[in-house]
Amino acid sequence: MRYAYNERVTIDRWHQAVNDGDLEAARRTVTDPVLVSGPRGTAPITRDEFAEWIVRSGIEIRATALHPITAHITVAEQEARWPGSPDWTRVATVFRVNADRVDAVLRYPSLGEALDAAQQLAGSGDTSTPAERLTGGPQPTDAARPPKPTDAAAGPGHATAEPGHATAEPSRAAPEPGHAAPEPGHAAAGPGHAAAGPDHAADRAPHPDATAEPPR
Repeated sequence: MRYAYNERVTIDRWHQAVNDGDLEAARRTVTDPVLVSGPRGTAPITRDEFAEWIVRSGIEIRATALHPITAHITVAEQEARWPGSPDWTRVATVFRVNADRVDAVLRYPSLGEALDAAQQLAGSGDTSTPAERLTGGPQPTDAARPPKPTDAAAGPGHATAEPGHATAEPSRAAPEPGHAAPEPGHAAAGPGHAAAGPDHAADRAPHPDATAEPPR
């Protein structure tokens, strides 16, 4: 697995900006929006909201080890300290980097949880940015969609069956010379009798001589 040098540099810059309280530098290290998670849940936030978090939390955080998962996903073992506490707390964060900016910062209380989350993120195959996920992402074009079957593939006189539908029945034999084809809904007339016209009611009893001829 290739671990890009730029990804490590980006993660180092992120830690440096947070610890220095450099809000402008912090904005430059993340995408807009950036996906973040912590004790209160997971949600995308803007660059400005990320900068506000640095000020509000007053956190100090330093990476003690990096565990590359893919070329763009890394788990950082960290020590964190908040104002009013002299002690450092061990945490772990999943970083995902795209185009030299962090687009996901997912913090967990233990390395094991962070590694599991990183593997799931890598296995999902989701390479979209938070902005693409918020807008639904790019849609496939018509050129990318497979063409539908054309009528040319069907037999003479029959349209192509759509997937999931039965194919058209074989065509019925053409009427013998001297016999007109019956109209839909009317039985073929016997010799010497004209086929029933469309102005006859469907529920009218047929004439005894109007029975259809058996097929020959």
